[in-house]
Amino acid sequence: MAAVRGAGAVWLGHCFPLWLGLRGGVGQAAITGYIVALWPIPGAIGVAMFLLLRLPPMLFNVSFAIAFVAFLGLTYWRGNDWQGILWLVGLILLLPIKKLIDMPRQKRILDQEATTADTEESAA
Repeated sequence: MAAVRGAGAVWLGHCFPLWLGLRGGVGQAAITGYIVALWPIPGAIGVAMFLLLRLPPMLFNVSFAIAFVAFLGLTYWRGNDWQGILWLVGLILLLPIKKLIDMPRQKRILDQEATTADTEESAA
């Protein structure tokens, strides 16, 4: 149970760091680190699969999802119970929620960058 709480704390700390005004990343790296630490062989295979899928120009999230599904199958095959699988699925379901939370801020940043680029082009 301590590992489960630790994973939740790591994800929250990466996604909502106090020193950045609760504006952090999505947490994919934090969850991947947790997965590789607890299940090294399936985790390493999942990371390798992700990297291979990224060689052709495939979308990051699609590559991550395919590798994660493969990882779930490997951990179940190597003895992970359904409770562990459900916990991992729950962790991964937090990622799109965090992306939805970040969408308005990302839109503001992209709009700001576009405005800056337009201003620089008109000045040149």
